[in-house]
Amino acid sequence: MVFPAGHRRVSAHDPTDRYIGEDYQPPNYHAHRRWFMTVVVVFALAILAALICGALRSVSDITPVLADPSLLTEPVARAKFFAALLRVAAPVLVFGIVVILLRRRRRRKASRPRD
Repeated sequence: MVFPAGHRRVSAHDPTDRYIGEDYQPPNYHAHRRWFMTVVVVFALAILAALICGALRSVSDITPVLADPSLLTEPVARAKFFAALLRVAAPVLVFGIVVILLRRRRRRKASRPRD
C-alpha cells in the first residue's frame, strides 16, 4: 500500500515508517506566509472599503448643513451633522495616533545604545 505524503509517497511497508501515512516533509513556511499575507491584504481591503463607504455617507450627511447653516437649529439635522463629523474625524485621529506611536517607537529603538 502507498499513501501520499507531501511531495513524495510513503509506503505502508517501510520499516522506518512509525505511522502509516506519516508526513516527513518539513512545513512549507513560504506557502503559509503567502496565505497569511493574502488574508491580511483581504482584511485591509475590506476595512478600507468600509472607511470609504463611511466617509461617503458622512459627506452626504454633512453637505446639506454646509449649504444651509440654519439647519443646525433643528435637533435632527444637528445630530446627523455631528455624527457624520465624528465618522470622518475618528479614522483620521486613529491614523494620526498610530503614526505618532510608530515614530516614537522608531526613535526609541534608534536612541538605544547597541551592545
